[in-house]
Amino acid sequence: MTELQKQINLTHPVFSKYIRLRDTDEYYTGKCCTCEKKVTYHTGQCGHYINRRFLTTTFMSENAHLQCKECNEFNDGEKDKHAEFIDNTYGRGTAETLQIISRGNIKFTPVEIKEIRKFLKSKIKELKTNKY
Repeated sequence: MTELQKQINLTHPVFSKYIRLRDTDEYYTGKCCTCEKKVTYHTGQCGHYINRRFLTTTFMSENAHLQCKECNEFNDGEKDKHAEFIDNTYGRGTAETLQIISRGNIKFTPVEIKEIRKFLKSKIKELKTNKY
C-alpha cells in the first residue's frame, strides 16, 4: 500500500464522522438527504454523490451528506435525488460542477491528505463544542 493510500484510508472515517455530525442535531438525529427518513449519527452513513474513487471530490463537504443505509448502499446513493438535494442546498448547478471537478486531474500528496484529516478533526471538535 502506498503512503498516499494509507493517508486516504485514515482520512475516510474522519470525513464520515464530520459529515454525520454536521448533518445531525444536538440529539444526533437528522434526515436522509434523499428520502428524508429519520436517521441517527450511528445508523446514518456518509453518502457521496460523486463516488469516492474520484479523489478530487472525495473530501469535499458539498459532495457528501447524511444518508440512510437503504439509499446509500441498496439504492446506489439515489444519485438523482442526491443531485437535487445538492442543488437545492448549495445552488443550482452545484451537482454538475462537482461532476466536472471529479473529472479533473488534481493530484494529492500524502501530506496534503494528512492536512485534510487534521482540518476535519478541528471541524469535528468545533461542531461538538457548538452543538453539544
